[in-house]
Amino acid sequence: MNNIKKYNSISDKTSIGNVINEAFRETEHYKNNVNHNLTELNKVLVRQMDILKQQYEDTEVSKNAKDIISIVSNIQTGDFEGKYNADLTYFMKIEEWEKYYRENLKFLQQKLGENAKCVYAVIHYDESTPHLHTMWTFSEKNKQENIEVNYKKINNALKTAFCRKNAKLGNEALKAGTAEYKEAFQKFSDENKQLTIEIGRA
Repeated sequence: MNNIKKYNSISDKTSIGNVINEAFRETEHYKNNVNHNLTELNKVLVRQMDILKQQYEDTEVSKNAKDIISIVSNIQTGDFEGKYNADLTYFMKIEEWEKYYRENLKFLQQKLGENAKCVYAVIHYDESTPHLHTMWTFSEKNKQENIEVNYKKINNALKTAFCRKNAKLGNEALKAGTAEYKEAFQKFSDENKQLTIEIGRA
């Protein structure tokens, strides 16, 4: 999992709407390069927008709560594509990619717990490597929140995830040990620590 982003259902509705439009290709401009000739291959696994509507209308949350998250699940390819000038899209059939990400969706549900409700799950085939976009809502507090947290384990998991993300940048990867690397890791850690803890509890 990477690109984990958290939102508040009260104050972040515009940002949430933008993420949804990006996932379903319902906008004019995209953050990444999109091959519109392949967009029709994108596969919607889940689309339950009523869950989001219910979160907006029927769930009481504080202004500081992060009760909605979006996740992009992607294979960590490192510098494979740059080194071999090959696109992973063609290493498996579309049916195989779909099977892989359906299993990933089950994994996410298991890790996020029964309080997590999936708003949508979409496989994108129209970028460099097939990946899964999902959005989840949380209506209740995690019942295991009082379990002691192993912060050493959490920090190691964050280091591993950041290292993989950095390696994927290829020639633009930050050099370990530099001030720039440490600053980028700290930002990554701040953004992803809470979800990593929640996943560890699930």
